Order: sequence, then structure tokens, then C-alpha cells
Amino acid sequence: PPPPSILSQRPGVVEFRLWPHPLEKRVAPLPKDYVCSLESCPMVVIKKYLAKRYFQEDYRAFDLLINTTEQDNAIIPNDLTLGTVVRMLWSRSGELKIMFRTSAVFKTN
Repeated sequence: PPPPSILSQRPGVVEFRLWPHPLEKRVAPLPKDYVCSLESCPMVVIKKYLAKRYFQEDYRAFDLLINTTEQDNAIIPNDLTLGTVVRMLWSRSGELKIMFRTSAVFKTN
């Protein structure tokens, strides 16, 4: 079955919160942390969005994480789609929250 649209009534669209991991110190939260994307959106596209917002040349400057029922701070692979994350990793209790943290590739200005 297709994944549910989170906080959205539009088929094929997923809305979620995108915010820094609680231990992240190098970047401030986004001014708008509610993000909307298609279920088919690969995680690498979200990392490229973060790279652009935080003036990074390389999308590998960020890791995306999610808390699952089995593991906290599970790293989301680049090739997963948002729909796959919803179906496989989201605990379905409350809103979908994807966290990000800077990696060793992150460059401070």
C-alpha cells in the first residue's frame, strides 16, 4: 500500500519536519522547518537542499537521521526515497521528523 501523506491531504505528497539533531552545534535551525516533498524524492535531494541553505558545496556535508522503533539516530541512506522512509522507518506515532547533522565534510566559513 502507498505510504500515508503526513499532515497532507494531497496524494503522493509527504510533509515532515526537518531540523538539526539535538547535539548539532554548527548550524542553526532552518527558518521554516516544515518541508513538503513527493514520495519519490530521494534523500540525496534533501541533503542537496540543506547544502544549498547552509552554503555548502558538497551535499555530503550533512547526514540525515531518524528515530525508529528499533534505533535512535539511524542514518538514512542517500538512495532511499521519502516514501520508503515513511513505509519502513517511521514509527507512525506523531508527525514525521527527519533530523540532520553536519559531517566531517562540512566547511565553516
